[in-house]
Amino acid sequence: MVLTPPSYESSDRSYPTLYFLHDSQENERALLSEGIAEGLRDAMREGSLAEAVVVAPRGTGTWFVDSFDGRVKYDSFLTSELVPWVEKTYRVRKARSARAALGISMGGYGALHWGFRHPELFCVVGGLSPAVETLNWKTMTGMPFFLRPWMRRVFGNSETSNTFVANDLYDGFLSDPALASRVPEVVLRCGREDRYRLGELSAFFRDYLEVMGVKVELTLEPGVHEWTYWRTALPKLFRSVAEKMRLAA
Repeated sequence: MVLTPPSYESSDRSYPTLYFLHDSQENERALLSEGIAEGLRDAMREGSLAEAVVVAPRGTGTWFVDSFDGRVKYDSFLTSELVPWVEKTYRVRKARSARAALGISMGGYGALHWGFRHPELFCVVGGLSPAVETLNWKTMTGMPFFLRPWMRRVFGNSETSNTFVANDLYDGFLSDPALASRVPEVVLRCGREDRYRLGELSAFFRDYLEVMGVKVELTLEPGVHEWTYWRTALPKLFRSVAEKMRLAA
């Protein structure tokens, strides 16, 4: 799903790009079905949100990474196919300062993972109620039952042979001490009443990133792990990310 800004058809200017990754229960039409898309366009029209092309790919069940068995190479698709296609098809600026990625829950993890794996692409990445648990076999077995089959399919079905650690948001900084100087700025937002304790985990993750030397901002506020909270919080995250992208440009 591609959402063009209000002035796109009446101008010849080039725009920044905001990539949005959905949560585990939705698809690429989440911004439309949850009423967010029209609100973003209204905010762009009013000037409270910088105009940008918003791109939302479908990643249901993928965690937005390359799968353990190599059959679904989603991270490779995002980087090697989606971004070049967008920049060939739409009038967007082809610069790190003009790209950002953000997502919800699983998509929040996906946006952070994408930005950390490919820091040359983005100037800022963001997560709303992001799944920032440490990734390992034990963590997976404690996940909600409906997520475990997806995680096994993506990261591996064996306790001794999997890619959990290789895709862990924390381990990358330990494996590559210079990574912190290259990654995008990070913006996090989460509800304190999140049933998966992601508010507490987001606070820990912020502290971890700060210790590693990553520029990070976290907003904790009343909210649960549902669209009842996300409908209000997601436009705020879009504004925060877009503002940091504007400053980077």
